[in-house]
Amino acid sequence: GFWLHRNLLHGAERLRLEAAIDGIAARTGGLGFTLSANYTRPATFNRDTDLELGLSAVRLDERDYDADAIQADATLLRRFGDHLRVRAGFSLRYEAATYGGATPEFGTFGIPVSATHDTRDEPLDATSGHYLFGEVMPYAGFGAAQSGVRLRFDGRVYQRLGGDEGRVVLAGRAQLGAVAGSSLNATPRGFLFYSGGGGTVRGLPYQSLGVVGPPASGGRGFAALSGELRVRLNENFSMAAFADAGAVSVDAFSGASDWQAGGGLGIRYNTPIGPLRLDLAAPIRRNATAAGSNPLQLYLGIGQAF
Repeated sequence: GFWLHRNLLHGAERLRLEAAIDGIAARTGGLGFTLSANYTRPATFNRDTDLELGLSAVRLDERDYDADAIQADATLLRRFGDHLRVRAGFSLRYEAATYGGATPEFGTFGIPVSATHDTRDEPLDATSGHYLFGEVMPYAGFGAAQSGVRLRFDGRVYQRLGGDEGRVVLAGRAQLGAVAGSSLNATPRGFLFYSGGGGTVRGLPYQSLGVVGPPASGGRGFAALSGELRVRLNENFSMAAFADAGAVSVDAFSGASDWQAGGGLGIRYNTPIGPLRLDLAAPIRRNATAAGSNPLQLYLGIGQAF
């Protein structure tokens, strides 16, 4: 849950306090939590630039590792027109992770720079337009962490068939990630990439694809593809057929990787806040880690999967 103050200092400043518990129904890890405080000051320097300050504490209890992390961020957000947003700032992070019988402590000071171009007609139920996000974050490492750079990309495209009254929407998504400059064991666990579950490959358990150890961990290279065929049945209900695939590699730009795929069907019920989503997915290709997992995975949420 969260608490939000929309006019903290009588200049439209926003303060958001949030707490979340993760993994209540998870089979591949234990309970985790996130506590965060975020302050936004609009019209900093000019009317199109906001100042964002954030502080968060995270406890992760994952299948391959446990971690406690604290992070502080200071970011400037600049708007260019209706569709383009650019962010740049500083990020200071401390992480203590337990895996493979050891508990190394990672410290990083990063300079994240990102851009988002969003032309979707409805973010929670897009039928046209695109969403493009890219981020580059060079960082200096301290303690057990080596210095490096982390890259992320998320691209989504939507096309309605049959004009404005068409009932069919094609949706596609591509995700890429890489960490270069630091070795696998000298990269903070929170910077590594996994695949599996909602957001990557439905039909496979959450974060079930990483790098086989010892010790098992996430990878420094990641790629995922998703496609959906969405059909509106009437004013209230829609259906979707989907397929996802994901790959994780030890090295940032290596072609050698393990991959997994899944697919399934879903139903949506339209509400004023967005479609209520229920997806039922099964594995098409499993990796060794997910060999004993349930043959069907169920996903619930508000809004389309992407």
